[in-house]
Amino acid sequence: MASQDGGAEQVFLAKLTKCLGRPLPDTRPTRPAALRPELSPVNAANSDQLISEFTSNCTKLTTRCTVVPDITQLQASISALLAELKAKSVITWNSAKILQAGIPDICRASGVNVTLWDNLAARATMLRRCASVDVGITWADFAIANTGTLAIMSNPQQSRVVSLLPPVHIAVVDQNKLLPTLGNVFAQLDAAKMPAAVNFITGPSRTSDIEMDLALGVHGPGQVFVLILDSSVTN
Repeated sequence: MASQDGGAEQVFLAKLTKCLGRPLPDTRPTRPAALRPELSPVNAANSDQLISEFTSNCTKLTTRCTVVPDITQLQASISALLAELKAKSVITWNSAKILQAGIPDICRASGVNVTLWDNLAARATMLRRCASVDVGITWADFAIANTGTLAIMSNPQQSRVVSLLPPVHIAVVDQNKLLPTLGNVFAQLDAAKMPAAVNFITGPSRTSDIEMDLALGVHGPGQVFVLILDSSVTN
């Protein structure tokens, strides 16, 4: 079968080169080495610069970005956002950071109905719930300064749909997880322990038709808020 396939390939290529009016190459062209994503140095000294760059790029994307110094201010910011959005319901991860920061509790104290993602529940039920709530709250694994992007690793407690189905996405990210470029994020990942999905979220969902009419929120959240938390309070 291999020889027949090879023969058919040669016949096809011979016809193709005849039509093109040039000889069939007898050697395969060399392929250039794949370029590695850009890497930039990361250190504590350029933390303020990264925050400024990330915030600036978020603003261009219509993502609202706020730096919060501690858990108390984080909770206050989430409560204020829920009030501003007039949210009645949220869904959030059942993950250690979310729970330790008291995010479900502060949502309930704000009079909002809270659903924790439950990977043991019927998936269809959770998907319907996720699609019906007002806000999804996550804790991003990384943020990328030069594009205003969030990187979220999915796992059973951290379903990606929490960041994709609700019309509003609120994401918390640790300040020390704010990196200069996409290449820096890949450098942090362990190929042997990669999650089922790595989601890169750059601003609200954007859809544009052939007439270049831009619409936000058609295939995902129409509003994205990012809260950058001082890493010293989570380490």
